[in-house]
Amino acid sequence: MNGGLAVKAPLDPPYKYLTMRNGNVHVVNNLSTARLSPASAAAGAERLARGPRIGPAPLFTMILTSAIVAVFTFAVGWYLFHQLAVNKIPFKGAIVSSLFDLLFFTLGGMLVFSTGIILYASLFTAPEARFLLSTPARADHIFATKFQGAVAFSSWAFIVLGVPIFLSYGLTAGVPWYFTRCCPCSSSAT
Repeated sequence: MNGGLAVKAPLDPPYKYLTMRNGNVHVVNNLSTARLSPASAAAGAERLARGPRIGPAPLFTMILTSAIVAVFTFAVGWYLFHQLAVNKIPFKGAIVSSLFDLLFFTLGGMLVFSTGIILYASLFTAPEARFLLSTPARADHIFATKFQGAVAFSSWAFIVLGVPIFLSYGLTAGVPWYFTRCCPCSSSAT
């Protein structure tokens, strides 16, 4: 091929070609439509390496919504833990222990299913995966990178829901300030 960026990839028969135009990956049947100049190919590869750009409005909306959910979770958690402390409820330790067990079980289940859905979407339905598999990069490296991104993207629930609950429990239980920094160490130190 003369000066273009087209890669013959083992796709569905009949074999098709992957190209990049305007930063997007395209599947074409005919190489005559897949020709790009070297400058255009380099610019497309650079855009693909940078990743998608998110404007300020969606980013602000995500941060604001996460903050509202975190504040609401903190307020409800503080109120309920405060009610447990004030009303002298018997077996308070067993109740709190069961609540934390249920919290970790629920968030862990959400993390597994969310990661699976995101990983499936990014590996098997996105045209980017076909393009990446046609490059010299090893398949296990592509999978590892996609898996790490999916875990990082789906871990928001641990931060937005878990941290406010731990902070509210720490405030109502009167634990030292370093409780939130090293929760596993605080239980073994006492």
